[in-house]
Amino acid sequence: EDGRVELFHLASDAGERLNLAKKHAAQAARLKGKLEAWRRAVGAVMPQVNPAYDPAGADQGLTGKEAPTPPVG
Repeated sequence: EDGRVELFHLASDAGERLNLAKKHAAQAARLKGKLEAWRRAVGAVMPQVNPAYDPAGADQGLTGKEAPTPPVG
């Protein structure tokens, strides 16, 4: 969660390309409030920023071309 407010009309924009949050600010705010209330009600734990994260070491040389890990067993 990065604090962005997003609102999409999924029936006509399944790819979530057009964020309608500014155009329909009242509806976006209402839904955001409902989401926050639900998170509190269920005790949802939101991700926190990792203060030890070092973007210089994040790549780890991964290219996306590695062979899949074989199944265990």
